[in-house]
Amino acid sequence: AVVFVKGNDDKNWTVWSNEHGSLLLVYRSAQTNTKAQLMVYSAAGQTVFASAITGNRGGFDCSHLSKGLYTYRITDGEKIYSGKLILGNR
Repeated sequence: AVVFVKGNDDKNWTVWSNEHGSLLLVYRSAQTNTKAQLMVYSAAGQTVFASAITGNRGGFDCSHLSKGLYTYRITDGEKIYSGKLILGNR
């Protein structure tokens, strides 16, 4: 089952993983080609994944990460969006 975890209420970004937790997906509701930066943090606060996002969607291989709860931060220009993310079935 795919689990969506609510982040910011403004709905600019949606972040989720596939049911195995091996693929992290992001979607931006606004149609733009500006770059954004995705950071994923462990429960201990360590950066475990970072990548640039170009356009309004992206898919990233996260198979190297353990299943569990993470937090994410997307920096989009001067705006910062954050939320929680569950990788894998939990």
